Amino acid sequence: MFKPFYFLLASILFLGFFTQCQEATATKENVTEAAKEVVEQPVEKITEIVKAVDTSLQLKAEAIAATPAAIEKETAKKVTATTKDAADRKKEPVTPKKKKKRRSKIKFEETTHKFGTIKTGDKISHKFKFTNTGNAPLVIKNVDVSCGCTFPSYPFLPIKPGEEGEIDVTFNSEHKIGRQKPTVTVVTNGRPRTLKLYMEGFVE
Repeated sequence: MFKPFYFLLASILFLGFFTQCQEATATKENVTEAAKEVVEQPVEKITEIVKAVDTSLQLKAEAIAATPAAIEKETAKKVTATTKDAADRKKEPVTPKKKKKRRSKIKFEETTHKFGTIKTGDKISHKFKFTNTGNAPLVIKNVDVSCGCTFPSYPFLPIKPGEEGEIDVTFNSEHKIGRQKPTVTVVTNGRPRTLKLYMEGFVE
């Protein structure tokens, strides 16, 4: 009863084994053919390929060996240049920057007022205008006169840089005869420290 079944199974196994043997034979033939093609290549061509590969490997090895040396050489150049630059800077004389001094400066439009000829007993007044041309506040510290016939008035507050001021001087000619030239001396905190103003004229 089971004989046909076993016969069928045996047939299937035999066919499978036969097919595998054919495939193995074909594969072996292909490998043999490929090996034969490689062996049949001209010896010169194979030698060229080997030389090309060897040259490429040698160039790569030289490049790798030269890289650290090139980097070290370039670094040495940069260090030398930096050191030389620093040495040159040390040799250069260092000029200290001068700080600009803050100082006031008084400048009058005129320092002499000629009032001409007047009669004895007349009073003459004149305003001497000035400007602070400095860069600090100007202070009129004091104003002195050469005689009791002259009366000055001046600003007590500081004059800012660029601002103007005036000193008002009055001359009293009472009991005066002839040529007159009373003097007013201005004392400041700037330049010049002292400056003279004049009232000049003739009293009949």
